[in-house]
Amino acid sequence: MQKTTIIGQLTKLIFPVECLGCGIEGDWVCLGCQKKLIVSRSEQCALCSKAAINGICQKCREATKIDGIIAVYPYKERVVQQLIKRVKYRGHTDALETAARICRKSILDRLPKEELAITFVPIDKKKMADRGFNQAEELAKKICQNGWPVESLFIKTKITPAQAKLGRKERINNLRQAFKLKTKNLSKNIIIFDDVITTGTTIKELAKLLKRKGVQEVWAVTIAHG
Repeated sequence: MQKTTIIGQLTKLIFPVECLGCGIEGDWVCLGCQKKLIVSRSEQCALCSKAAINGICQKCREATKIDGIIAVYPYKERVVQQLIKRVKYRGHTDALETAARICRKSILDRLPKEELAITFVPIDKKKMADRGFNQAEELAKKICQNGWPVESLFIKTKITPAQAKLGRKERINNLRQAFKLKTKNLSKNIIIFDDVITTGTTIKELAKLLKRKGVQEVWAVTIAHG
């Protein structure tokens, strides 16, 4: 049994987890509340809500260089929103395990069937020191634990303000030249994991780096969008 799993179980014994939807004790999202969650469709663009193929419309695909988006839930779902915040801002890694569990089937069913590589959005050294883990990396590992290996392909080269606190124009400027590739050996198809996608600015910056090196398809996979 992994160390993080043991710690998570001990924590639950001392501080019982309550469902973020209904308050029943036992899990971050109980089975009843999981069934009530709206799962996003691949026929709707995760960025602009227009008609889409593989989760992204033609206009957004051209603007971002992203070829497909798998975003399981709308971020407006309160339970999903609170679950992500528990992971991202309060360090509850067991909440991340719940997120991975309820998203896994939807993600794996919609992943491209071609040969592909799995990676994740990097965070800067300060956030890593403060948080102790990269939620995008951990999500990728938990979703793909019985399949593809997860590769670290990017470095975040500068400390930037959180995207969630910025307006649309500020987000674009915030991440310019903020990332570098760690390797020249790249697969033809690459999946980038993150927790949430909103404007697609972060994945766009990473996709541009990959496409310049000859990568054919870049997909984004997230828990939520919007």
